Amino acid sequence: MRKYLLCRPKGGLNDTLCQIEKCWRYAETHGRILVVDAKQSGLLDDFAVYFEQRRNGSDVKLSLDNEMLLSMDQMNVRPETVSGRIADYEAYYEIDVHNYLEAKSSRQLAFDMERDHPETLLVHHQCGGGAMSVDCLERLKLRSRVAAEVNKRLSTIDGSYSAIHVRNTDMDTDYRPFFEEMKPKLTGKTVLMCSDDVGCIEYAKRYFDESNVVTISDIPDTGGQSLHEGSAFYGYTVNLDAIADLLAMAASEEVLFANTTRGTVSGYSRFARLLNRRQDIVRGLLSP
Repeated sequence: MRKYLLCRPKGGLNDTLCQIEKCWRYAETHGRILVVDAKQSGLLDDFAVYFEQRRNGSDVKLSLDNEMLLSMDQMNVRPETVSGRIADYEAYYEIDVHNYLEAKSSRQLAFDMERDHPETLLVHHQCGGGAMSVDCLERLKLRSRVAAEVNKRLSTIDGSYSAIHVRNTDMDTDYRPFFEEMKPKLTGKTVLMCSDDVGCIEYAKRYFDESNVVTISDIPDTGGQSLHEGSAFYGYTVNLDAIADLLAMAASEEVLFANTTRGTVSGYSRFARLLNRRQDIVRGLLSP
């Protein structure tokens, strides 16, 4: 009997890719079919709309269809609290655990990845970032429609450029002192400005008056709400903006960002800088 691992990542794009990669490695090690359901992630959409496997070989399904969903409700499951309820169990974020629990049982929606398990279906419904996102992208390429649009946007930036990213919705960044520090460095240069805060983008266009400030995305005014947490802002275009900004930053001469007011670095900022050092992955994502 074939065994399955259902990965339901939570969080933004970096977290989503990290959780998929974690599950992908486990599935390969233990001979399971990996099924990705990203509709509850920051994408709020089918992962396969945007990505496909770069190379065949891995037993992976990048979307969860209704037939598979129904069949999973007939399988024995770990954690057992979601048995027979794959389609409709509820999850919530528990701050003390720093991750997601199942609502009825208050048990974590995860399993021990250090060992094999006898259950036919394992469910991993968690968030968490890191550097595994880069490894995940090495396995993937963009769907042709997405790649064409990203390449089109990249072509609008003339010559070399620096990139700035500011995260300023669910995480606050005191970006004005950072901009003041960067202004002399960026004078006379083209600067790609990326942020989840439309107010920050508009401020940058005014402040860097001796630079050519450009954008390739159209970020909505979220009123301070994170793009990856608000279904009101969901849409193919918003997801495409996030992917395009990421790859444009990765293709820049340098990725510049400041710590948030928490003293931490946005995972998306770190992700862009990591990719900036792996141009081979960027080329692979955008290849036909």
